[in-house]
Amino acid sequence: MRQYFRIFAVIAGVTLLFPCLCYSDSTLIENPSNSHWYLRVETKIYWHDAKDYCEAQGGYLATLTSQQENDFVYNQLCSPGHNYCLGGTDENTEGQWEWITGEPWEFTNWAPGQPDND
Repeated sequence: MRQYFRIFAVIAGVTLLFPCLCYSDSTLIENPSNSHWYLRVETKIYWHDAKDYCEAQGGYLATLTSQQENDFVYNQLCSPGHNYCLGGTDENTEGQWEWITGEPWEFTNWAPGQPDND
């Protein structure tokens, strides 16, 4: 079953995230520790369409590669109890997750049973 997602985005060295449920658009927010810019966009959209949208804007789906980045995005853009779709994929090999940016898949802070394709 295809699932709709809402969008968080990073732009030009910037990260874009796509949340699954609610939220209004955010303003661009810079993470001073990595100089990435983050934007939450409220749009119902499928993961592939969200990825394409972010790329058309010069950004990409968020890739959370450190505890600091995870904490920044969580504290600035997320609300407790909501799920988010990020720039991780296992399209190349089922069950072998990688970031769409090619960054190392080393930091993990997943809920039980995550990541998954739903």
